[in-house]
Amino acid sequence: MSDNRRRLVLYGAAAVVIGGLAVLGSREAAEADAMPLIGSANVQLRLAYGMPSKDRHGKPLSSRVDLITSAVSNLERVERLGLTTACASELRGFAASLQEDFSGAAEWYAKARTCADVEAEQKDVLAFNEARMLAKAGKADAALACFSRYASALDQRFGHQRTIEEATILAGIGRRQEAEARLAKVARAADADAGDRLRAGEAYVAIGAVAEAASVLTQVAVDAPFANYLLAKLKLQQGEVDSGLDLLAAAAKALPTEVKRALHKDAHVWSVAAADARYQAIAGTPAATPAR
Repeated sequence: MSDNRRRLVLYGAAAVVIGGLAVLGSREAAEADAMPLIGSANVQLRLAYGMPSKDRHGKPLSSRVDLITSAVSNLERVERLGLTTACASELRGFAASLQEDFSGAAEWYAKARTCADVEAEQKDVLAFNEARMLAKAGKADAALACFSRYASALDQRFGHQRTIEEATILAGIGRRQEAEARLAKVARAADADAGDRLRAGEAYVAIGAVAEAASVLTQVAVDAPFANYLLAKLKLQQGEVDSGLDLLAAAAKALPTEVKRALHKDAHVWSVAAADARYQAIAGTPAATPAR
């Protein structure tokens, strides 16, 4: 995976990269004052992202709320200095997304793209995240239009990822045939790498296209062994526990840490195999028991 594509994937998961800090440090006093404020906001939002949004009682986690509030306060102080920077606007979008204000997040990402100090790579990441936030806000048509508007630059930098994102959005608004056509295009593309095909397979799983998902994931499993984990889940959900456990073992042999993390996240799915020694040897701890 290229550095550019890795940054997009990480940022899609909300890991912000602040490319403009070095530039800020070389400006006059007001700009220099902004550098620690933006740096603090970045750290606070990263920490907040890594926390659960709610406590065990289902209430907003107060420490997470405080981090986000403090980060926004720091960024507002930057604005009061009379500065409009791409990094600060990008972080405001990140903060809004953590607060589940997805429309607001999209607006901040769009604003960041217009800042004088925005970098070329940052522009493309911002376009991706603007579209993603629009989709999360229930504005599918606007999200698709955003992807279309910047398609040429996005495809040049990030390959087939835009097409996969569009497929997920289309499936979410009932345009299943168009979604599958886009994923099939990626699966057949001569320049699609193992990562592209793995993401296409994951998207097929997400939209419920089981046969297509199984076909793509089986083809890519040698080069992208996490595909075996996704195939294992499909087998399990079809009642084929033994086959699922065989595939799980193959995935765990290649990617033990990643598979354990996925098992913890998907414990409810694997609860049907909780008593199986093969599962317990891989997971390390028993899966959650089915609810009665």
